[in-house]
Amino acid sequence: MNEKQLVISLNQGDESAFQSLFDLYSSRLYLYCFRFLKSKDLSDEIVQGVFIKIWEQRANVNPEFNFSAFIFKVAKNLLVDFLRKMSREEEAKMELQLKTQLYQSLPEDEMIYSELKKLIEDAVHKLPEKRQRIFRMSRFEGLSHEEIARQLGLSKNTVKVSIFKSLCFLREYLASHDKIKVSYLLLLFLMVRK
Repeated sequence: MNEKQLVISLNQGDESAFQSLFDLYSSRLYLYCFRFLKSKDLSDEIVQGVFIKIWEQRANVNPEFNFSAFIFKVAKNLLVDFLRKMSREEEAKMELQLKTQLYQSLPEDEMIYSELKKLIEDAVHKLPEKRQRIFRMSRFEGLSHEEIARQLGLSKNTVKVSIFKSLCFLREYLASHDKIKVSYLLLLFLMVRK
C-alpha cells in the first residue's frame, strides 16, 4: 500500500495500517525529537505521544494531505508544549526549593505535605491494577521503561503508553482537587522523571 492508502485504512481503524505508518515514521520522528531533547527516553515518549494522538484522531486524518508533513507538525507541536512545560517546571522546582528552605520547619508545611502525599496515593490507587503497578515502578521506584518492561514481561511501548495514560488520568484527577493551594507541586512531582 502507498501512504495515501495506509491513511485511508487508518481512517477506518485498521491497526495494521497504523503499525505500517509507525514503522515508516517512528525512527525519523525519534531522530527529530532527539535533536532537541538530547534524551532517549524523552524522545521515545514524544514519539509515543505523536502516535497516540494519530490513533485517537485517526478518523480525522485527511488522506489528501501530505501525511509526512502532518505527522512532523504533530511532533513539533508536542515538542513545543513539552519544552514550555519543562521551562515552567524548572521555575516551579526553583520556587519549591526556595519555599522548602524558608519554611522547612513549619508544622503547616508538614500538614500540606501530608495532604499532598495522601492525594497522590488516592489518585494512583484509582488506576487499573496493571497501570498502577507500572506507574509506581516508574515514578516511585525510579525504574526506566526498559527495566519495567523486562521485569513485567511487557513491550517497552506498552509501558510507555501505560505511563502516558496514567499521567493523563492523574492530571485530570488532581485538577479536580483545587482545595490544596500547592497542587502544582504535585504535578511537578508526577511529571519529573526520577
